[in-house]
Amino acid sequence: NKESVFDRKQYFYPDSPLGYQISQFYKPIGVAGVLHCSFGPVRINRLHIESDAGKSIHEDGCTYIDLNRVGVPLMEIVTEPDFKSADEVVEFIKELRALLLCLGTCKCDMEAGNLRADINLSLHKEGEAYGTRVEMKNINSFRFISKAIEYEASVQEKTLNANECVLQETKLFDSKTGVTRSMRDKEDALDYRYFPDPDLLPVMLSDEVVEQVRRNLPKLPQAIRAEYESMGVALEQATVLTEHPMRVKFFNKLMERMNNAFAN
Repeated sequence: NKESVFDRKQYFYPDSPLGYQISQFYKPIGVAGVLHCSFGPVRINRLHIESDAGKSIHEDGCTYIDLNRVGVPLMEIVTEPDFKSADEVVEFIKELRALLLCLGTCKCDMEAGNLRADINLSLHKEGEAYGTRVEMKNINSFRFISKAIEYEASVQEKTLNANECVLQETKLFDSKTGVTRSMRDKEDALDYRYFPDPDLLPVMLSDEVVEQVRRNLPKLPQAIRAEYESMGVALEQATVLTEHPMRVKFFNKLMERMNNAFAN
């Protein structure tokens, strides 16, 4: 969007001294995107900018609050429900991670919290409407993403087979026990009571700025991967090489030296 605005998500955050979150709801900076994966395109509903909240740490029956990252700006990327398995979710996030690293947008250190995933999961039969969704918050590794999805899917399957209702709620994934635990009831957009932030001006982007950014984009991972495949590199190896720009740089330098050696 050439014009995007900031809003306040006005509801209680136990780990935020502000008591609200700066976000973008009505006019986010990006909408209607797509990222292509091996299983098909994943539609990007929106990309919006918001401020991070604190971190709640649940240990030994107590909850500790870490406020070090409060107010740090982040971008949240929201997809459409285009996934049918944990493997597809992991592949998408790996593709996204490679893209962000290539652009220099994010360090993508998942253990440090640079890149986190909120997973929404609902079970439904083929041809039927989507079931009630459960959100699993702030998962910070590919392995934990797979485990959380598989565990929550089994929980919902047992619930539905018992003719019981799945509750719309937000859960935490406990990496030590491999189970999901209820955190709070899942809010709908109306519960957030969005309203325009009175202190922040709109972000205005001219056509010239957008075109300049487009021209300065580096060669993206999927294009590099296709180039490597055309050189005879197997897809699996090409995928590993393009996961990080340092690997691409190393491989390109190696090929350059080999070509020079053969030329001499």
